[in-house]
Amino acid sequence: MVLRIAHHYSINPAFSRLWCALSLALTLVFAGCQTSQMRDLRKMGIMPEDISDRIARDEGSLIGKSGHVPPEPEPASETNSKGLFSRGQEPDSPSATNLPGVGPVPATAKTEKPNGVKSGLLDIPTLAERANHLGRKHDGGYIVATVNGFAILEEELRLAQAQSGAEDALNPNKRRLALNTLIDREVAILDAETKLGKLPQGKKFLEKMQEYGTKEFQRYIRNIKEKNKFETDDEVKAMLRQAGISYALMKRQSERNFISMQYLQQRVMPILDRIGHRDLREYYDTHPEQFRIPDSVNWRHIFLAKVKFNSMEEARKLAKEIVKRIHAGEDFVTLSRKYCHGDSALRDGDGLGHIPGDIRPVEAEPVLLSLKDGEVAPILELSTGLHIIQLAKRQHAGMKPFDESVQKEIRDKLRNESAQLEIKRLLTEMRRNSIIEIMPDS
Repeated sequence: MVLRIAHHYSINPAFSRLWCALSLALTLVFAGCQTSQMRDLRKMGIMPEDISDRIARDEGSLIGKSGHVPPEPEPASETNSKGLFSRGQEPDSPSATNLPGVGPVPATAKTEKPNGVKSGLLDIPTLAERANHLGRKHDGGYIVATVNGFAILEEELRLAQAQSGAEDALNPNKRRLALNTLIDREVAILDAETKLGKLPQGKKFLEKMQEYGTKEFQRYIRNIKEKNKFETDDEVKAMLRQAGISYALMKRQSERNFISMQYLQQRVMPILDRIGHRDLREYYDTHPEQFRIPDSVNWRHIFLAKVKFNSMEEARKLAKEIVKRIHAGEDFVTLSRKYCHGDSALRDGDGLGHIPGDIRPVEAEPVLLSLKDGEVAPILELSTGLHIIQLAKRQHAGMKPFDESVQKEIRDKLRNESAQLEIKRLLTEMRRNSIIEIMPDS
């Protein structure tokens, strides 16, 4: 399937770009405010204002008690002396279909779990309710990992690999990375269900996240239809089938990615909101190299090639006429497109190079550095022709001021760095309190 996906990418760049959008990685960007969905939930009174505080208060009593009971290990026998991972390597046999729960089970089914625990809002059937063997067939696919008894299928893993970049679909390192991303997603969703499931507002939050996740997926599908000029969803599904992709699986993947992202965002947001003015100033003062401004110029240029004229006198006459028209207020870009014989005309009259040492021709550099903003230099005559030069703006070397723009730049950077660290810490904690089993070759 991976090869078929890669082939599809190669013939449909628009679809490939859309796949990148669908791949909602758990590495988030928190530069701006909360998402519009979160703001809507707060207005509706659905988003808990103190979600992180509530979770922190209940952490001791809830952590590790998700209600997702993994299956009891089978006793070792002569034919199965190495336990679960060894069984996962066995080929399927007819008897595998007689295991408890094999076969399609609706993801929304509220079946009774061990110890009387009900399936939760975001549950898919656990392996205790299906085939609970790694490597066994599971609704037509193979189980490559379980998280607290929940299956991650080979198809999901391949889809995640394809979303991360088809050209690397067969790379074992990419496979491991994709699997770890799926595991992180599942532990985050199970944590959300555990910690919010007992709160009335928390349940509404989960329901809304499911709703918004579905809407996001539908938006991506509309984009696919637009880019490919499709009229119906059936045409999209046909294209996906041709690429070896399950529409239902892609929808589920997108929704669960969205839910886990939103939950993690809410968990880390209070930490990001504590970044204050003092933190911004301290960063500015201790990282001066990041805010240094080099000496630079923005300039305009028209080149009149000597070979285009019968004589240099003819070229000089035209150059003087052009300078006169610039002083009269005519648009430099228009004049450059009409008269320039060099590549400045292709750049809308912009000169080549901005930092001293990069400016071409080199003879133009000292001229530019002697001008004031808006000033036109005397016509520069070289062996190849004439250069008409105007300085648009000079930026002198120095430090960026600690203004609103710089403060926003620093705040975005600190928020992103803090978010990455806090998400990593949260996911590590969630994994520590989960039972995760992975196929040896995964």
